[in-house]
Amino acid sequence: MKSKFNFIVFIFLLLISCQTQKIKLDVEAIDDDKIPTHESWNTNIKFYKENCLQALLKTSHLTDYKEEEFKLLDKVNVKFYNKKNELESILTSNFGKSDDKNKLLIAWGNVVVQNFEDKKLNTEELIWNEETGKVYSDKFVRIYDGADVIEGFGFESDKKLENYKIFKITYLAQRETKN
Repeated sequence: MKSKFNFIVFIFLLLISCQTQKIKLDVEAIDDDKIPTHESWNTNIKFYKENCLQALLKTSHLTDYKEEEFKLLDKVNVKFYNKKNELESILTSNFGKSDDKNKLLIAWGNVVVQNFEDKKLNTEELIWNEETGKVYSDKFVRIYDGADVIEGFGFESDKKLENYKIFKITYLAQRETKN
């Protein structure tokens, strides 16, 4: 009798352990528009205007959202060229967004633009308009122009930093020069 009872318990436990449990997952529906169409690493993008290279963008990681017409970028490096294909300036930033529809490149996070004439721009956000070739920001900017240091809010320039305007200057000083 005891062995019969043990056998029934054994069969019962065996049946219980072999049952598949149904787990109900609470998963939100995924919006297809928010899924990237592709990703790539260590990518180069060339921007042309009238068959002339305007800029060469390098990024460590690119996420492309085709439906929404933009790309997200990590560790951005952009080399700007003139019509003679000569390097004019270099932009670096932590992050970026290439807005394909409006032909804008938005860079943010430790943005630096350096030209080869002793001018350097620091800001937290900068926009390059591919059509006009202008760079601009409504954020705080600091420009080193030779011995001058200029700070303020709101900025616009050509991509070479040759002709720039700061809309609200908050600080102007001269750095000490080494003799």
